[in-house]
Amino acid sequence: MPALLRVDGIEVAYGQVPAVRGASLEVRPGEIVALIGSNGAGKTTTLRAISGLLPIRRGLIEFEGDRLDGLSSSKVVGRGIAHVPEGRQLFPTMTVLENLELGAGAAKALKAESLEWVFELFPRLRERRRQLAGTLSGGEQQMVAIGRGLMARPKLLMLDEPSLGLAPVVVRAIFDNLVEINRRGMAILLVEQNVLRALQLSHRGYVLENGQIVLDGPRDTLLADGHIKQAYLGR
Repeated sequence: MPALLRVDGIEVAYGQVPAVRGASLEVRPGEIVALIGSNGAGKTTTLRAISGLLPIRRGLIEFEGDRLDGLSSSKVVGRGIAHVPEGRQLFPTMTVLENLELGAGAAKALKAESLEWVFELFPRLRERRRQLAGTLSGGEQQMVAIGRGLMARPKLLMLDEPSLGLAPVVVRAIFDNLVEINRRGMAILLVEQNVLRALQLSHRGYVLENGQIVLDGPRDTLLADGHIKQAYLGR
């Protein structure tokens, strides 16, 4: 099956400091793909490069066969990629509804339908739609952040550390929502500190270390790999 997203040999740097060095990965239609690694490995940088927030020095990024690198972040969203950033980055003095509506972008014609889907996935947000986002719990804010990404009706949803700082019961609920989102046909690229949960959720995964992909494969292969067990699963 042709790749939905193809990242081929990208190099990204902050000034003269390399952050990603020759990384390649792909996401196929309908897949959940995990990108795992330690802090500072280059995971967030890779997502930011895909979404047009950082320029690449070398390599290429393609989506549905068309080049993405060099496009602005707004044009990347218009092509069908939504990025849910680490830390949620909501507008705290705006309501839940206002934050969600900001995500509609080019999909404004489907805003009502998209909003109903988000409220179906996250019923708590319907109850709190008039509440200021800054007054929500961490879990509720993460729901808003994911919902805002879904409002654009993307073909690929990229999430950066969606479980960060959340209670285990909330994390389970968020991951269940991701399964449902994927069940409806949306591809997901997931960066997640909880390596075990990320791999269990995913179809395939990539391991990023010091800016380079050092291992990739199907979920079960990676879960059984000795290096991953020792480095990330504490076994």
